[in-house]
Amino acid sequence: EMEVDKTTNALLYSYEKFVVDHAKRAPTIYVGANDGMLHAFDATLSSTDSNSVDVTPAPGKERWAYVPFSVYDKLSYLTPPSNFSFRPTVDGTPVTRDVFFSSGAKGWHTILVGGLRLGGRGVYALDVTDAAATEAGASTKVLWEFNNTSTGGANLGYTYGRPNIGRLADGKWVVLVPSGYFPSDTTTKPYDTYATDAAATRKQSSLFVLDAQTGEVIREISTTSGVNSYGLTSPVLGDYDNDQVDDVAFAGDMVGNLWRFDFSSADPASWTVSLAYQPDATGDATKPGPEEQPITVMPRLFPDPTSSNFIVVFGTGRYLSASDNTINDSMKFQSIYGIRDRGPGSTTGVTGRTTLIEQDLAEQDNVRALTQRAVPATTDKGDVIDGWFIDLVIKSGGSQTNKGERVVVDATALFDSGRAIITSLIPGNDDPCNPVRRGAVLVIDAATGGAATGVNVGTGSFGTDFAVAGIRVENVPISGSLPAATAVGGGRIVLPGLTIDNADGTPGASLGLGDAVWRRRSWRELNNGQ
Repeated sequence: EMEVDKTTNALLYSYEKFVVDHAKRAPTIYVGANDGMLHAFDATLSSTDSNSVDVTPAPGKERWAYVPFSVYDKLSYLTPPSNFSFRPTVDGTPVTRDVFFSSGAKGWHTILVGGLRLGGRGVYALDVTDAAATEAGASTKVLWEFNNTSTGGANLGYTYGRPNIGRLADGKWVVLVPSGYFPSDTTTKPYDTYATDAAATRKQSSLFVLDAQTGEVIREISTTSGVNSYGLTSPVLGDYDNDQVDDVAFAGDMVGNLWRFDFSSADPASWTVSLAYQPDATGDATKPGPEEQPITVMPRLFPDPTSSNFIVVFGTGRYLSASDNTINDSMKFQSIYGIRDRGPGSTTGVTGRTTLIEQDLAEQDNVRALTQRAVPATTDKGDVIDGWFIDLVIKSGGSQTNKGERVVVDATALFDSGRAIITSLIPGNDDPCNPVRRGAVLVIDAATGGAATGVNVGTGSFGTDFAVAGIRVENVPISGSLPAATAVGGGRIVLPGLTIDNADGTPGASLGLGDAVWRRRSWRELNNGQ
C-alpha cells in the first residue's frame, strides 16, 4: 500500500518510507488499568538512549493517559476515600498495527485499539504513530470510540474478546470487533450494571467490521439464525494467497461453535458467515454437547499440509466468573482441536468428532506425552478426515488429578516449525504454602495434534505409542497469550514466567523448549581488490 497523487500518479509516501521515518520513535508501553485509563509509559532504557528521538519525560514515567468515554461514568466509584467501590474499567489488552488511511497527509499510521472486558460495552482507537506525545497533546491521539450507544452498536456486549486489525478485499483497513458477552449475574454488587436491553437475551452473536480510520460500521455480521451462540471471542484473520489482503476470519463462541467469516468479496453485502465446527447435538461421557466446551480463546491458523488451506487450532474452556474456579465431579472435560478449513468460498462445516483423529494424552511424574497418529486427508476407505482433537483427560499414568483442566489463553504459534504451544489452566489449587496458578504446557504438531519435536523436559515410561510433549507448570496466564522468546542463534525457546511444577514439590526451574538453530545458508566473499 502506498500514497499516490491522484492527479499525477506520483508516489507520495510508501510503507517503506513510513517504517524508516519511525524506526527510532520513542519506545512506549501501553497498559490498560482499572483506574479507568489507558496509560502510555516511557520505555526508554535511559535518558541517553541513542535509539530514541525523544526520551521525554524520563524512563518509566507516564507520557499521557486516556479515559474511554464508555467508562467515564464509573470513575466516581473509584474516588470517594470513605466509600470506595471497585469497578472494572479499562481491563482489556490493546492491540496495535500499522494501517493506511484513505485521506490525510502521509496516509500510514500506527493505531492502537482496545476493549474493556467487564469494564464496559465499547472499544476505543488511538493514533500512536507519534508515541512521544505529552499530556498537553494527548487529545490528538483519539481517533474514535465504538460502543453499544453508537450507530449500529446495539448488539455489542461486554468486550471480552480482543479486536483484530486487517485489510479486506475492498481495500479498506478494518477493525474486527467481536460482540462479546453478557454476564448473567445481575444481583451481586458491585457488578450491578449488566445489560438489560434486548441484546442481553439475544441468542445470536455478531462480528462488527469497522472502518479503522473513522470507526464507522461497515457491516455487522450476525451468526446463523436458529443456532445458539451467546457471544463471540477474539477473531483471527487469514490470507489464503499471501497478497496482504485478508480473505477469511474465524472466531469461537460460548456454545463451542467455530464460525467462519468469508471476506473474499470486495462488496461488504456479499460477506458471509458459516459454521466451521459445531459440537454434537447431545453429549455423553466421550463426546461434548452444546455449551459443554465453550471457546474463549482466539483460534490460530497454520498451514494444512494436505491442502493449500488452513488448519484452525484452538482449545476450549472458560475462566470468567467465580463459579469457573469450582471443581466438581459433574464437570465436563475440555479439549484441543485442529479443524481443517476447506478453503475460499467453502461453507462446509464439521459437526461432531466422528471425522476427527484423536491423539491420546499420558502423564507420569508431571511429564506429559501424546500419541503421534497420522492425520491424512482421507481414510483408507476414502472418507474425509476433517482434523484432530485431544481430550484433556489423562489416558495413561497420571500422578495427580487434572479435573477441570481447560485452555483459556491463545495458542502460541511457532510458524517456522509448524508447532503450537498450548497452555492449559488447572484451577482449584488448595495448597496454602504455594498458592500459584497451575497448569500444563503441550507442544504439538499443528497439522496432526500429535507430540511435536524438540520437547526435552523429562522422560517417562509411556510406551512406543507416545512421545514426550510437555510438562506441568506453575504461574500460567489466564487470559491473552503465552509469550515465547529465543536467544540469538536459536536452539532453545524460553517461556518467560513459567516454572516447572515438580511432582515432588521442590522448586521448579524455568521452562525452555528445543528449537531450530539458525544457520548460514550461503555467503558471498568480498575481496579488497588486491
